[in-house]
Amino acid sequence: MTPRRLLASAQLTGLFVTFLTALACKKDEVEWNAFNGEDDIATLQVTASGDPGEAVTIDLHSTTGAALIGDVRIDPGSGPVGTDHIVSLALFPEHEDRVTRVDVEITPLAPSERFPITLSMEQDSAEKWQWILPITSYGVEGEVRTDELRFVLYELVEVPATSDNGGGLFGL
Repeated sequence: MTPRRLLASAQLTGLFVTFLTALACKKDEVEWNAFNGEDDIATLQVTASGDPGEAVTIDLHSTTGAALIGDVRIDPGSGPVGTDHIVSLALFPEHEDRVTRVDVEITPLAPSERFPITLSMEQDSAEKWQWILPITSYGVEGEVRTDELRFVLYELVEVPATSDNGGGLFGL
């Protein structure tokens, strides 16, 4: 075998070993786990006219419902189309580092021709326990409806890659 062929064969073998090593190395994956209960829901009234209403506050519960983890305030809690609302979520200190994403699922209740929408809250850069979402009640003038706001808190967790104990490619 010529030196050139020998070098090419060694390079090819090196690439093959690198490929097999890359296949054998498994990286950890991440997933979003729910951090709060499914019943953490507030309602927002869209009224035909008038002044904005009092703020609405709800408690947030753990996934089992056994512990309070924070609260949500919607101010104002009602108003006609065009009303600007501030949705603020405050976590208790022991949970602020665990919650890394908050979504608000807004579902107009019957009668309504509007579709559900999911919006993400913004975490305050200085106060990690505080999340904010400004929203506006959209619709046609004089429209009356109730919007249901479901709060979904997530914790980002690392999931270790599982080992297949030799059942993979070439027994690796």
